[in-house]
Amino acid sequence: MRLGLKMVEEGVVFWGGGRHRASKGPASDSYKAGVFYANQFQYPRQVLVDWERSQAATYDRAGLFIFWDLACGRASHTILAHEGMVLDAEVDWGDTARSVTVGSDCRIAAWTADRQVCSIRLQGEDGDLDDLVDGGLEVHWKTSRLVTCWDRAVWVWDLATGRTLHTLRAPAGSVKGFNVDWDSSRCVAWVSGGQCLLWCLRTGQLLEKLIGPTSAICGLACCWEEDISAPRCAVRAAARTHQRRRRR
Repeated sequence: MRLGLKMVEEGVVFWGGGRHRASKGPASDSYKAGVFYANQFQYPRQVLVDWERSQAATYDRAGLFIFWDLACGRASHTILAHEGMVLDAEVDWGDTARSVTVGSDCRIAAWTADRQVCSIRLQGEDGDLDDLVDGGLEVHWKTSRLVTCWDRAVWVWDLATGRTLHTLRAPAGSVKGFNVDWDSSRCVAWVSGGQCLLWCLRTGQLLEKLIGPTSAICGLACCWEEDISAPRCAVRAAARTHQRRRRR
């Protein structure tokens, strides 16, 4: 039974029954790049692929984060990233891959290959891992900065040290999502109740309160321009509460 599917241009990675298979090339002339096996007791929750380097990464409910060589179908290295499920991950592919993982053990971890760079313990009375996963991980690899949603706010971390740089809280309500422009070091977040807020990521200063819809917001896209103080934003409003993505 096929449990997942990932399409990248003319390539596809699919998996099922604890077995992973990678194929690449046009549909009329495809070839098998490799058959590779993850934890036989756990299905992978997601797969990340870099076709140019023939690399992939998978994570599962057992807390494993595995990097694969698609040319031979072998694992290049395996990380026991978390005590529990790996919920989300981002990878900077290169000669030495850098990555960030989020686990059900309420930790964020940064890695260089299989070496842990830092471990961040998530704390807060109103912290919700669903909000963090739904909001996503925004990583600036050059400066080792991470932006996420956590504990009703936007958090900015230094991945080199695990230190919290800023906690951007709304005057009222809780942050549900954000959009980042690293070039200008600005962030727009949408808040429960239909409010949009513009922050400076360097200083943590609230720059402007943007006008939003009267109903709840479930999505936002921004056009960042240097010659205007605030970005042009398009929001998607919802008449009812946005349904969360279930943890599988």
